[in-house]
Amino acid sequence: MPDKHQQAEEMRDDVPSTIARSDDKAVRTYKKTLESAEDTIGDPQNMNKDELVQAIEKANAPATARARRK
Repeated sequence: MPDKHQQAEEMRDDVPSTIARSDDKAVRTYKKTLESAEDTIGDPQNMNKDELVQAIEKANAPATARARRK
């Protein structure tokens, strides 16, 4: 098993440049979070119309907007 530094170095190609310039822990955390979100949500391009409408409504909900402003 590669050490954590080597693991982060291998992940740097797959993350945005701002994350790639960050420390190793940030790279590993981003990649782990992204993989978890993809497993939970799935690929947005494969959403059916009802799922897409629900996601847009949730994003535009007043509670979501208030949470973003904080």
